[in-house]
Amino acid sequence: MPGPSLLKALPELVERGLLTPEQAERIRVHYAPSEAQRVDRGTVLFSLLGGLLVGAGIVLLVAHNWDRLPRMARTVLAFMPLLAGQALCLFALVKCADRPGWREGTALALSFAVAAALSLVAQIHHLASDLSTFFVTWAVLILGVVYVMRSFGTALLYLALITAYAVGARADGFGDAMPWPYLPLLAAVLPFYLGHVRQRPAGVSTFWLSFFVAVSFAIGSQLFWSDFRPWDHIGIAGLAAAYSLMPVLGSAGARLSPFRAIGVGALLVLLYLLGSQWMHGGDGRDAGLHPHDRIPLLVMVALGLAAYVKAWPKRSPRTDPFPELFFVIAALVLLGPVAGGTVMLLANLLLLALGVLVVRQGIAENALGRMNLGLLLLGATIVSRFFDLDIGFAVKGLLSIAIGLAFLLLNLRLLRARKAKSDA
Repeated sequence: MPGPSLLKALPELVERGLLTPEQAERIRVHYAPSEAQRVDRGTVLFSLLGGLLVGAGIVLLVAHNWDRLPRMARTVLAFMPLLAGQALCLFALVKCADRPGWREGTALALSFAVAAALSLVAQIHHLASDLSTFFVTWAVLILGVVYVMRSFGTALLYLALITAYAVGARADGFGDAMPWPYLPLLAAVLPFYLGHVRQRPAGVSTFWLSFFVAVSFAIGSQLFWSDFRPWDHIGIAGLAAAYSLMPVLGSAGARLSPFRAIGVGALLVLLYLLGSQWMHGGDGRDAGLHPHDRIPLLVMVALGLAAYVKAWPKRSPRTDPFPELFFVIAALVLLGPVAGGTVMLLANLLLLALGVLVVRQGIAENALGRMNLGLLLLGATIVSRFFDLDIGFAVKGLLSIAIGLAFLLLNLRLLRARKAKSDA
């Protein structure tokens, strides 16, 4: 249960005798942010904004009358923002080490000063470079800033840069060049991320770091396929299953929900694709596994199996059936070449069954989000499959209206039940 929801439930738990007042107070002190922390969040936010504005202002000042200056003067000026950023960071470390706002703002200012220096030196001396090279060079140069300044904002920038580098490197390679440097670059920032999760498991910064790490690896890992083939979906399902189990495997209270959202979403999309006719319309020539794809396939499947085994004692498939979709998808992919029609039928029936199960769980647990996920599964499956059929637009329109009314009525019912419970 997240911190804010737990705090709201404390009075009821004390009233029912499940907690003593002393225990409730200790929980409140542990999860409730102090006044200093609440003020500090605003300071960090505005410091990040200030760092971005300072970085942009430095670039604009240096660009003023740039072409009129001699080459040596331009080279010296190109490094001035970098030196100023380093001086600000040194001041923040010496005088304001215990104030995250100063550290975040100065770290971002220095990071953008690095980008300005790189760009200006390349322009002054006519150094040839593509965008991917610029991104990876910038990322490597600011990695030290992440650790020295303990800046989560700079870590987010770093993750965005290495992901952009990986995408650009693969696109420039036209399918032949794999972005191998992406893997050590990602590994280099993981100690900072894991340390941040341990120190501030319930912090907003942990949520955003988890989001960027999850998105970065979800994108980067898919750039190592030589060609997307049916077998590759098994590897994707394995990685998605590992993602969906991250909140179970992580420390208690850690904000790792981005991993689960991406993992569950990927598993459902894969199952939906297996229920689509176009997935089984080929002639079977490309159904086999490409030799170069064995390593990413084995790694992703191993991650999924390891996460599943480790999380097994801590969870129940009855309440959370999504990780088990990994095995279902693997079986359907293997069955696809010999029985495509059967695979389509089974995938769609399973989507409908999952939708009904999740709707029931959402209503039983008074959880709007879970109920709406189930309704979305039902609606997307029914509507999309009906639109594939050769039936009149009137029938399709009536079906869409019925599903929309189901959304509205079930949400209204759940909201009324919540209101009645709160008034009781």
